[in-house]
Amino acid sequence: MSLLPAEPPSGEAVESARERNPPFWCRGARWVWAHAPTLLVFAATFGYIAAMLYTAWLKYLTFNDTFEDLGIGNQILWLLSHGGVSNYYSSGFAHIYPMQWQKPIIFVVLPFYAADPTALTLIAMQTIVLGLPAIPLYYLGRTLLKSRWLPAVVAVAYLAYFPVASANLFDFQFENFAPLFYLLMVLAWERGRYTWSCIAGAFCAAVNPLTLLLVGAFLLYTILRHAPSMRSPRRYVREIGHRLLDNVPRMLLLWALPVILLLYDLAGTLYTAGAGAGTPGAGPLALFGFAINDKIMLLLFLFGAVAFIPLYEPWFLWLLSPYLLWVFYSQDPAHWATFGLMYPVLAAGPIFYATLLSFGRLSNQRAAEPSSHPEPPAPSGAPPPSSFPFQPRWHLSPRSERAIPFVVLTVAFAVVYLPWSPVNSYVQGGYFAGNHNYAGITTITSGDRFLWRVINLIPAGGSVLSQNGIPQISGREYAQIDTLYTTSIPYDYILADTNITLFSQIASIAPFLQSAISNRTFGVLAEGYGAILLERGYTGPARLFAPYAAELNSGSLSAYPGTSAVGTQLVRSASGFSMWFGPYLTLFPGNYSAEFRLQVNDTSRPSQPVVTIEVSANQGSSILASTSLTESNFTAAGTTGLFALHFSLGNLESGVELRGMSPGGGCTITLEGIEVSQGSYR
Repeated sequence: MSLLPAEPPSGEAVESARERNPPFWCRGARWVWAHAPTLLVFAATFGYIAAMLYTAWLKYLTFNDTFEDLGIGNQILWLLSHGGVSNYYSSGFAHIYPMQWQKPIIFVVLPFYAADPTALTLIAMQTIVLGLPAIPLYYLGRTLLKSRWLPAVVAVAYLAYFPVASANLFDFQFENFAPLFYLLMVLAWERGRYTWSCIAGAFCAAVNPLTLLLVGAFLLYTILRHAPSMRSPRRYVREIGHRLLDNVPRMLLLWALPVILLLYDLAGTLYTAGAGAGTPGAGPLALFGFAINDKIMLLLFLFGAVAFIPLYEPWFLWLLSPYLLWVFYSQDPAHWATFGLMYPVLAAGPIFYATLLSFGRLSNQRAAEPSSHPEPPAPSGAPPPSSFPFQPRWHLSPRSERAIPFVVLTVAFAVVYLPWSPVNSYVQGGYFAGNHNYAGITTITSGDRFLWRVINLIPAGGSVLSQNGIPQISGREYAQIDTLYTTSIPYDYILADTNITLFSQIASIAPFLQSAISNRTFGVLAEGYGAILLERGYTGPARLFAPYAAELNSGSLSAYPGTSAVGTQLVRSASGFSMWFGPYLTLFPGNYSAEFRLQVNDTSRPSQPVVTIEVSANQGSSILASTSLTESNFTAAGTTGLFALHFSLGNLESGVELRGMSPGGGCTITLEGIEVSQGSYR
């Protein structure tokens, strides 16, 4: 045994030991890099779901959803989960919205909804099923492309695809379940799980007749894509027959689909599923040519957002043919609306499936092409090409070359059209906010908070009549809106809000309010911030009351020609018919006062007319209060004078104006503002 100290290990031995047993952080980094595409897809998916849930819930909380369609979906499922189909018909709701038998997906959604039967459950469910398709799309890409990063890029592009966000923020639609089931069907088929593929296809076909046709087109594609050449028709037909019979689930589903479609047609429910509308007697060319420019624009947006990559797949038009025929056949503008609705998302599944097929086809074609300029043989002793000093050590594969425009356009569309983009948030009309301005659906106002308190006064079993813009009253035995009113549904409460104007005008519910107030069959249960709740037979004081108050200036009033807006003020020096008019308020019954703040630059002629201030309604034909001012009514030039008009309303009044009429022109008149306040209600 040697007593000499052992020699230290060499540098090569230490390096070898480190490679065999690397540090923990190194192992973690390698694992993260090896799974980076998968981690990216899952993180992007759950990030999308979280961000969209936040946005969609805020849109609901700020009263920017509608009874048509969120309230209708909530009401359908609530009635079905509280008494079934018989309750749906006995409630009278079938009179305003016939049962959608051509959408069996309703009964698939029903058990999940019944766990928490609220509108927020539908919003959450819709967001999840629209975000999750990115995951099967990613694994489908890995199956078809044998690649790591390109499938992840395509999956993330799906989450940034503008029809997805557009559909997600347009209330609640059963059509939004189509992309998930379609991509699950395709993924299962491409991985050889044919039974599971047909089960997913059955769920996809249950969305509506259009998705049924998309499923049929895909199943026929699986038969035809590997068929022999048609040069031998007999062999071609025999091979197709063998392929049809060799897969029992596919055969059963293919036979079932046309039978179900025939039943829908016999029941007369195809159009209500959105199969298109036509003018009686119009020929095929007239139907296809109707608004052709708008229809083509929709397709340019749908395909352009993915750099037209799907068009490289010859079967793409076949896979998407039911949707294309539906768009060109329809005469309903909603069916080819590019933004703000849910219909374009029906094409998302076939488009992204064809995108993956196209990437694979482009790569295979490039690899099979012989080089037209072969490299000359390297001389003996020459260094390998990679060691040449100025030769790059990397190059783009054919798939990567095609992916560059795909990535660029995905980013461009996301920057311009995604609802969280700083560009899109200021676009009036809010592309993906259900036709609302996105900047306005994420701010909860005092009026929103008050309206929620008002809604909470309605008992769970109370029957309600309201506006289209208040889907929060849905999910009860009896609920309806003014535009879909039917006498078969009773109501003991009337809820309205003058601040809700998009898709829901106060004028449509005004007759119900006026009748209830004038015949004293209803009493005011709550009023304030433009909202009012009436209860049948109520005679007590309002349980919630916030007096109406508003400050009017040049931003809310309209200047008559010859009047100038200077900041928040209105200024006029010439005589004329009017100085200002508007703003066409809707006021509930009660006692009001309007204080006008005015000043003039000259008071030397006491009898000189200045202006007539008045409160009017019905386009000026009803004068509620009025007074004419002269220079004697002002204490001094340049000093603000306060002039109050008091008026009472016995019923709901729409189009109330606070006007400045007949300016005298003997001096310069300045309106600083008008303060309107409510003293009491009736």
